[in-house]
This record gives sequence, C-alpha cells and structure tokens, in this order.
Amino acid sequence: MKQSLLVMVFSWLIVALLVAPLVRSQQARTSVQSPVAAQSAACAVRTVWEGPGGNLSASLSRDGKLLAFVDWDTGDLAVREMATGDTRRLTNKGSWADSQEFALASAISPDHSRVAYAWRNSQRRFELRVIGTDGSRPETIYTSDTADVFPVDWLPDSTEILFVLLRPDGARAIALMRVADRTVRLVKDFDSHFTEGHKLSPDGRTIAYDYRARRDAPTGDVHLLAVDGTSDVPLVEGPADDAVVGWSSDGNSVLFARASGRTSDLWAVDVKAERRIPRLVKRDLGEKEPLGLVTGGLYYTFGRQMRRVNIATLDPATGRASGEPVGMQRTAEAASFGPEWSPDGRSLAYFSGRGGDIGPGSRTIIIRSIETGEEREVPVTLDYPTGHKYLIRWSGDGRSVFTVGNNEGGRETVYRIDIRTGRREAVLSAAARVELVWFALTPRTIFYAEQGAASEGFRVARRELGSAQEKELYRLGLPQGVGATVSYSAALSPDGRRIAVTTPGASADSHAILVLPSEGGEPLKLGASLQEFVKIQTWTADGRWLLVTNRPGQVVTSEVWRIPVEGGEPQPSDIALQALGLYGFSLHPDGRRLAFSTGQIARDEVRVVEGCGWSAP
Repeated sequence: MKQSLLVMVFSWLIVALLVAPLVRSQQARTSVQSPVAAQSAACAVRTVWEGPGGNLSASLSRDGKLLAFVDWDTGDLAVREMATGDTRRLTNKGSWADSQEFALASAISPDHSRVAYAWRNSQRRFELRVIGTDGSRPETIYTSDTADVFPVDWLPDSTEILFVLLRPDGARAIALMRVADRTVRLVKDFDSHFTEGHKLSPDGRTIAYDYRARRDAPTGDVHLLAVDGTSDVPLVEGPADDAVVGWSSDGNSVLFARASGRTSDLWAVDVKAERRIPRLVKRDLGEKEPLGLVTGGLYYTFGRQMRRVNIATLDPATGRASGEPVGMQRTAEAASFGPEWSPDGRSLAYFSGRGGDIGPGSRTIIIRSIETGEEREVPVTLDYPTGHKYLIRWSGDGRSVFTVGNNEGGRETVYRIDIRTGRREAVLSAAARVELVWFALTPRTIFYAEQGAASEGFRVARRELGSAQEKELYRLGLPQGVGATVSYSAALSPDGRRIAVTTPGASADSHAILVLPSEGGEPLKLGASLQEFVKIQTWTADGRWLLVTNRPGQVVTSEVWRIPVEGGEPQPSDIALQALGLYGFSLHPDGRRLAFSTGQIARDEVRVVEGCGWSAP
C-alpha cells in the first residue's frame, strides 16, 4: 500500500499562509483612530477560475496570466495558464509512495521566467529552490541547518529573492538573496515577535507586513519595513485585527483586510499622506488569501474545507456499523472536527472553525450535550500549531479538557483548560523542532509521543501530572530506507496499562504494531508484520481490539479495521472514509458509538475585486 502523509502535507499547506516576513521597530508611531466608513459602490467581485480544492498556497504573476500552485496528487509544483486553464507540472518527484517530499509557498519572478519555491526535503526541512516556468534549470539555492526557508517575493529586476527564515523556537527573520552568486543579506531579525503577511512595494524598497506583539495576540497591526533595514514603522494600528493584502501600482497606498466576525472587509490607506486614515473599499471578502494586485484589480484565492463530525453506531461483538453514519447537526454554520467523548459519555467536545485552522484564535472548543443538543463555547484562545493535531482529551472529572497549542516561544505545549472559565495551564512542552504527535491521560499521569527529525525519530514517555518527574518508555529511530516524513501513531488502552504504537518498516510488508507496558518494560509485537502502514485510532472499550485506519493521509477511501490484541487476523468494519483527511476519531465509553470527522475542500476559486478606484498595474 502506498504510504502518504498528505494529512500532514495539508496541515503544512496552511503553514504557507503563515510564513510571512516578520518585522517590528522602535521608531515613532503614527496612530489611526477614526477610519472613514465609505465604501466604493463600483466595487465588484468576479470569479476568474474555479476548480478542485487544495490550491490555497498559490502565487500569481504580476500580469495575472500565470498561477503557480502545488499539485497535491503528487506534491509537485505546477503552473496554470489563467487564460486557457492549461496546467503543467514543473517538478516531477513521482508518487507519494516514491517520495514524501513536496513543494509549498512560491513566488513568480517579475520577468515571468522563474519560480522560487519552498521544498520540504527528506530531512523534514523546507529549503529554497528555483525553477524555470517551463520546468528548466531546477536548482536548490539555499538550505539552512537551523531554520525552514520560504520565499516572499522577487525584487523588480528579478535578480534577488526576499525570503523568510522560520526557526524551531518560532523566531523569524527576513533576508535577501542575490540569485547569481547566492549572496545573502539579513534585512531584519524579529526575535520573539509574531509577524505574517508580506507584500513588497512596486519599487522593491518597502515591505508591508502584519505585526503582533506575541503569537497569541488577538489583533494585529500593519507595519512598513525598509528593505535596506534602515526603518520599520507602524502604518495602521489600534484595536482592530488587520492583515496586509497588497500595494497599489504607484506605491502610494496599501490595502489590508480587517477582520469582521468570521469574514473580513477590504480597506486602503495612503502611505504618503500626513494623516494616514484608512477608507473602506469593499465589505465581506469572505475567507481569502490574497494573491496580489495585478492588472485590473486585486486577485485572491477563495476556498472552503468542509468538515463535519459524524456519528456511527457499532456492534461491539462484530465491530461492524449498523446503518450509515449520521452527520451531527450544528446550531452554527462552521466546520466541526476533533471530536472526543466525555468520560460519562454525555458530552462531546470538538473544535469549530472556518477557513484555516492554525494560528492564534483559528478555532474554538465547543462542548455539546448529547441529550439536549445544547452547545457552549469554551472561552479560551490558543495559538494552534501546524501538523495534524486535532487532539482533545478530557480530565477524569469532566471539568477540564486538554489540547495542544504553541507557547510564546513557539514550542508545542499541552494545555489543561477549564471548560467553564477558559483558564489554561501549561502541562508540558516539547523540545525545539519536535512535534507532539499524541497524548493521553489517566487521573495522575500524562502519556505523550514526540517525533523529531530522522536522526531523532520517535519517543514515548510518561510524566506525573503536577511534577517534572518523567520516564521514557520507548524510543525508535527511523529504519534504513524509510522517509523522515513518516508519521507515527499511538493509543492508550482503557485501563491505562498498555500503549499501542505503529512502527514503520523499510519494506512494504514489514510494518508492525507494538504494545508497550505503560509502566515501562519490553514492547511486544502484535501479530505478524502488516502489509500496509496503518494509523492506530483507538482501543475498543473492552481492551481486546485496536481500531485502525489504512491509507493514512491519502485522498482516497480509507477503511476502518479492527486488530485483535491477543492475536488473530485483522477484521474489516464496513465504515469507509472517503474524504480529504481524517480529523478526529473517538469511541464512546459504551463501545457502541463512534464519532469521527472527515474533510473535503469543495472547491477553490481565484477571484478578482475590481472597479474599486485604486491604481493597479
């Protein structure tokens, strides 16, 4: 069976939307307190392309004729001719079974001859590459041992690339590279401040970007940074949450999106005016990622990933479903994912959100009463990390939930959250550049699994709650021939005495499941080697079976199987999950109800906002 980590890939896809320049300054501020609420009646929105989902990390050429995007069937970089709709792949890495590397953020040069793009290599790092728009002259031009590298834009003469360095501790920096001789110049190091959004002015001298004082700050301002590093000043600041969209062609105005509930409005501000007072340009852009101001107007991508919690009824004796899964009816129109039953089975906790699901405030935690259908939101804001982390766990008394967020240093952290007050408490934090891929709890202990680079592999540990006392239970480096991007999985037995983990093999028929004593000791291999790499989802309530899904991460039908813990052949259920990824899987304490969430991007569109009165190229 083909191994694919497309779930992880789609999580990293959203990273492209967050890896923008980072900038802050100590110079004088120009404050804007009274924006003018005047909307241009002539503004119109038009869809110029619509197609299958998955291209939200695209980039557009400055004349609007060429779109660079990731072909998620393989992870290759591709381009689309906007006039004809013709597409072609620029890279050719092979299938996901051949390679689990992939492209991500990209930038097309002003002369339209080359594309700069981020490439996730076999060492789980993003490096900077360039390739001709005809697929010629592919080159790796910058790799860092200490940071991931993502392109921002090219200078107007197409000789230098502006790029972001994202370090393991969350610190970011922005730099310039002269492509001809690979000379790199640091523009600014942002230390611990969180920035995103990055648009280069038409003359290549100034970067407009979004600035937050800390990662979990609820609002952001707009700053201007000189490319030569000599100045960094606020352009728009205040209580609103603002994000840069682009520049007018004459370089006199910056457009930005201002959050308005679950959507955003388009605003503009004159950067050369003595009083920089924003004006409203267009209401309700929806969920968007700007591609830039090009001929005729502002182009942006628009997409919606539909996720819904489903509940299937199981026969505990056979493991088979009784009827079709039923979608959970919501009182609000939003995605629902990451379901987890409460210990008494009377409530279901899950995430709710629209658009992207990483970053500060991107999701809310909902507690739903199964008896009444009543829902309430937990009053907490977290900076949710990249990766496929839709994990919610309940405390034994049902008063708190646990989930993973980034701390102020950017490290993945398990938080305990009071469901009534929203008060949060850090329980443990991962090391730098290490992912928390799983955790589970007993009343006094947290068990967790970390995954690092190929040299670090995978480890399972236990820690007593309320103390730093910790014990490593298991460590595994990647076998020879196994890609570094493989994902592990784990699950704690209902009695808290055993942990099941997946171990990848170097060949297609050598994958295995190990069962570890939760107090420590030698692991036991569960049955024969598996022909397919599976993801462990949970144990059955009686502790006799493991529920697993095959084809983890692929955009194909994935099946639910149960594997006997005491020996025997795997048995299929009749639950098929045909969707874009699995976003949560939880078995009710009675063993009869299974809550899970699947996702599917219904469509992607490229839209243009035009006739708004600004100057576009």
